[in-house]
Amino acid sequence: MPDTALPTTPLPAARLAARKQADLASAVAATTIAVVGARESSRWCQMFMANLPIYRFAGRVHLVSRDGAAMFGQPGYVSCASIGEPIDVAVLMTRPADTQGALADLASARIRTAIVLAGGYLESGPAGADLERALVAEADRLGVTLIGPNCLGLANLLERVPAWVAPVPEP
Repeated sequence: MPDTALPTTPLPAARLAARKQADLASAVAATTIAVVGARESSRWCQMFMANLPIYRFAGRVHLVSRDGAAMFGQPGYVSCASIGEPIDVAVLMTRPADTQGALADLASARIRTAIVLAGGYLESGPAGADLERALVAEADRLGVTLIGPNCLGLANLLERVPAWVAPVPEP
């Protein structure tokens, strides 16, 4: 089991690489997923939730939104810190302007890996590149490993972990 303590000083490069590798391994084999910025009206969230039964995901999914409302027949939470159990990976369905705040919540909940779905970063030009550099720096400062930004998530079909927001055919 990887060390769950957040770094207080920068890690040496080799140790940082090993920690990120462990974080990614935990995400790929996730048994608990937090969906941050979840909304029933979000097409991303709808597709994410639809993929879970298709691939018979046996883990737990926690839906986090500003109001903590129940959705998709599940209870909601106002923050990752309020979930009260270890989370292997968080899927961030937040706008770029809200992503750094979401990272702070992940760090306070000791979530070490975040999938950042939003676009508007490097691919959008110089201002987006600056925003991405700031995102990566903040994630590094908080000890959060990033997948993304501007991605569709990850899918481990062998272990049935579809943290993926695009429709996928049934196996």
